Amino acid sequence: MTLARAGSAVATTRTDAYGDFKFPGLATGSGAYRLTIVDERFAPKSLDVHLGVDSVYLAGLSLAHRASG
Repeated sequence: MTLARAGSAVATTRTDAYGDFKFPGLATGSGAYRLTIVDERFAPKSLDVHLGVDSVYLAGLSLAHRASG
């Protein structure tokens, strides 16, 4: 997955075995980002996130299965 700001990638990471992930080194309160998730098994998904004082928790984030064919 990729984290971008103003259209430029600032960090990439992978999930762990539990689906958790981190982007270390981001400044607290650094504001708006675009998170893009790409996995060959699922349709790509992008969402806007805002980094405030606390970590961002993406409760219930789900990915749609990629259409076969």
